[in-house]
Formats: sequence, C-alpha cells, structure tokens
Amino acid sequence: GFGGGGWGGKGAAGGSESDRRNYDPMQQRDNYCEVRGWAMPLCPSGAGHQGQDIRPPTFKDNTWQAVAVVDGKITNVTSNTTVRLKGKDGTDYYYLHMHPRSITVKSGQAVKQGQVLGKVSKYMNGSPSTSLHLHFQARQTIKAGTKTLTVYVPVFPSLVAALRRDKGLDPGIGADGALVAEAGYESGVQPPPPPEPQPEPAP
Repeated sequence: GFGGGGWGGKGAAGGSESDRRNYDPMQQRDNYCEVRGWAMPLCPSGAGHQGQDIRPPTFKDNTWQAVAVVDGKITNVTSNTTVRLKGKDGTDYYYLHMHPRSITVKSGQAVKQGQVLGKVSKYMNGSPSTSLHLHFQARQTIKAGTKTLTVYVPVFPSLVAALRRDKGLDPGIGADGALVAEAGYESGVQPPPPPEPQPEPAP
C-alpha cells in the first residue's frame, strides 16, 4: 500500500507507511492468497501468504491488543515474536509481529478466549523489520475432495463474521456455512436485481 513498493517492488510506492489510508478499518482486505512463495494448496496458484494481515485502526506501535480467539493452550512463543495457540478442536492459531515486550503468555499456559496475548507491532526476525500489523493464520486438518490435508485455511470470512457479532449484527453466515457476500461492503459483489413490478389488480 502507501509507503511501500508492493511484492517485488510492484505496488503503490511512495508516501509514508503511517498514511492513514493504510490503517482505515473499513479498508481491510483478504490477503490469504497474496503473492508469496509458500505452498498453499487452497489458493488458485498453489502458493500464497498463509494468513491474514490485520492493520490496527491507527499507526501506534505496541498499543493495539491481540487476543486469543478461542480457549486453548499456548504451544510456542518464539524470539521471532510468534505466539502459537492450539484450540480444543486441534486448530493451531499463529500470531506474528507483536512487540516482544508486550507478549504476556508463555509456552504451556492455558488461555481463555479474549485473553490478551500481546500488542501489535512490526517485529520480524527479532527486530522491527516489517510494517505495523498483526499477521494471523490458522492451520487445520480438513477434507478436500478425497484428500485429507493439514493446511493453513482462510480466516478473513471468520474475522468479518466475528466483527459483525461484536457490533451486535447478524454474523452473515449462510446455510452453507459460508459468509454471505453483501453488495456495498465487498468489492466485486453485484447488488441483487430489483424486484419485477407486479401488475396492478383490475378494478
């Protein structure tokens, strides 16, 4: 985005990383399949980003909290500021780039949903070397056709549904378990056609 050159120098270069447009909570987008070299069998290209980059509402380091999405157990805390949480259903959740001094949990610790794990920062490889965001990813064992795969799964629809619930709205999940696309809120979604006019009854 603004202040960067994109992947491989391709993107909206120039400006400042702290540009308010980078931290507009209404401008988040799904970047699960963004260009990367990681093997990602659920992405059309077979490669992708593995998770979701979540930017806080403002460009303030070590301020915005990252919390446990479920009850579970912390299975790893690394010097790369990665915290891994295993949920009771076996899903592994990964939180990356938090400020090292903000991390409040230790490996082996039980945590409750909503418990603070740390604060959003820009740490990678032990130093501030990425942009200010939380990278969040989830790994599950799923059935894909006839295959059983242990893969990183897309989390963006779940985050949208959780935000809707937090705001007192219907989560927007259809009968098929997928997020219902809404025109006006998501790019590329066409509004439904207007209802056809009904003939007026004869007098």
